[in-house]
Parts: sequence; structure tokens; C-alpha cells
Amino acid sequence: MADKDVAGVVAALRAAGSIRDATIVATTLDVPRALPAADLAAIWRAAGAGAVIAIADPLTALDDAVGRPGPTIVAGSLYLVGAARAHLIDDPELRDPPPGEAVP
Repeated sequence: MADKDVAGVVAALRAAGSIRDATIVATTLDVPRALPAADLAAIWRAAGAGAVIAIADPLTALDDAVGRPGPTIVAGSLYLVGAARAHLIDDPELRDPPPGEAVP
């Protein structure tokens, strides 16, 4: 989200050796507080990340990232992580019950 310390979070993630050579796929959500994907990509580039691309649509970005070699790490707001999880894991046992229905 644009109102968070995005540069600070990027700096902390950038320090992780496990993503040193990773391709960063920056995306955004369609919510008013969201930082545009191009702006997030620019912050990653300014932090010294090598390969950075911006894909505005989060599900397209996720599909692109999953198609690349190596692990895929989703970092960002809980809204983004939730959308990624729903896209990757459509398990009926993990869905919230409809309103008014008892939880088994």
C-alpha cells in the first residue's frame, strides 16, 4: 500500500540473500491505497535489484512469476497475499462458509 514504508520493506527484502538473483515482479491491487506497479518496480530498481518487471494485474503477475524457475514469494499486503492464495489454492475446505451456515 502506498501509505506504508515501501522503501523500508524493499530494503529489508533486498538484504535477504535468498532473493539476491531473483526476478522481482511488481504488481498492484485495484484499491485506492495501492501503489502502482510501475512505482513499486522503480523502488526495487532504486534499491539495486537486478531484474525487475511491472505487471499491473496481480493474477497475471502471479502466473508470470510462477512460470519462472525457482520459488515464488508473494510479499505485500494481506489483500495481495489473499488474492494469490485464492488463485493458487482453490480448496473448498479452506473457503469461508456462506453467511449463516454453521462451521463443521
